[in-house]
Amino acid sequence: MQQVELNKSRGFTIIEVSFLGMMALLIVSMAYVLITQPHGTNHQTVTPTGTISPVQSSDTPAVELPTHDVLEANSLSSTYIYGSETDRVKVYLYAEDQTTRAPAAVSCQNPRPHMQHSEGNFTLILDPATALPVDSEHEWPVTRIDIGQKSFVEDTLWDGQINAIQLDPNGYPSMIQIWQSSGCNHQMLWIYGLNTTTQTFELVRFEKDAELISSILVSPGSFAINNDYQITVSEYHQTDQQDYFTRWYYDAETHAFKVDEQWSEPCCN
Repeated sequence: MQQVELNKSRGFTIIEVSFLGMMALLIVSMAYVLITQPHGTNHQTVTPTGTISPVQSSDTPAVELPTHDVLEANSLSSTYIYGSETDRVKVYLYAEDQTTRAPAAVSCQNPRPHMQHSEGNFTLILDPATALPVDSEHEWPVTRIDIGQKSFVEDTLWDGQINAIQLDPNGYPSMIQIWQSSGCNHQMLWIYGLNTTTQTFELVRFEKDAELISSILVSPGSFAINNDYQITVSEYHQTDQQDYFTRWYYDAETHAFKVDEQWSEPCCN
């Protein structure tokens, strides 16, 4: 059986991005209590075949976006996504109504007193003005997706410091994950991606038990990526109330993650 190394310190393993394909994926570090579609004004419908059909998932170029200077000065974080081995562009995590606070009470989401919380209605925005190399002929879209009301906490896995990682073996993907605390023993994961065919950001769903869900419930520190760009996580199974390692792979045809049914191990006994 293939050995999977789990990064216990930050909850995920980052590998070097090398782009060859259709999806550029983003994962944002956050945490939430319920397996629900993220709050916000954008929604998506699911067809009987399991294909995700975006509905208002991205604004058109005619929509006015914050200027480059505003994004640079006021975004919580940013990262480059790739369209080839060299072509890249910056994506920002931005909230026009962002506020900060530092609660004194200690909780699972606030491990130490007076940690800074950044809250607001956040958006992922791709800014073509940041494209590199400067002489590249790659055309990047003007696109954004609202991810709803979020609270990011400094020095945690859900601090909102987005990073790009690769999860599509046939593409040039750049993914950002979202962990948020679901009580003290589990966290939530969301994945967002840039579909280079439709030129829009999308929520990339997980196909589980014949349903497409927005997020999965995961044991802390159990996220890893193997050499085949598959996700390995420890998930909580309601049926027997036990955690199991589950392996997910990205399916480009449906733009969703599917479970490797041939691989499962008990976890954390």
